[in-house]
Amino acid sequence: MRRWRFPTLTVHHVDISTVAARNNTTLIPAAAQASLSVRVVPDQSLEDISQKLRVHVENVFEEIQAVRRSSGKSVLDDLKLHLDVHPNAQWWLADPDTRVYQAAARAIREEWQSAKASAESAEHVPLLIREGGSIPAVPWLEEFFSPDAVAVNLPMGQSSDNAHLDNERISLVNLVRGRQIVWRLLKDIDQTLNL
Repeated sequence: MRRWRFPTLTVHHVDISTVAARNNTTLIPAAAQASLSVRVVPDQSLEDISQKLRVHVENVFEEIQAVRRSSGKSVLDDLKLHLDVHPNAQWWLADPDTRVYQAAARAIREEWQSAKASAESAEHVPLLIREGGSIPAVPWLEEFFSPDAVAVNLPMGQSSDNAHLDNERISLVNLVRGRQIVWRLLKDIDQTLNL
């Protein structure tokens, strides 16, 4: 549950500047860069988190330079720090009490129960998790079309799919079931909204 509902900071990429430094581990590179990703959660402000990260990195960089200067070593004196904040997405959290969300839960339940052909209770509710909530267009679309539209995230994968990583995949069973869930939802949605 920890990875689904808490903020994260991920280092995606670290690169050094020159081919010579890449090929010779005894060289100190002239420059380096890193790509970070921050996942915010409900009630966190992107602007606030970005500013706090920026201040933290600048403070650490300044502390390193101060230590080097006080020791009489000038190796880092010419280093510069440059930070860019690139596209970002506000957090989004679905409201499970909407009629559309309930219709989606019903479609998921019906599809997977028919797949298992089990005698599970019709009251069984799909597992609600907080993952994938930083899709840039979702909060904007929901706000733009409000109150006439609500967003619903229909995940079709599983934890072993390596989402957004090397060898990302989805099982064929989940893909087919996901298609059927969307079909069931679209079939039911008109009736649901016109209750």
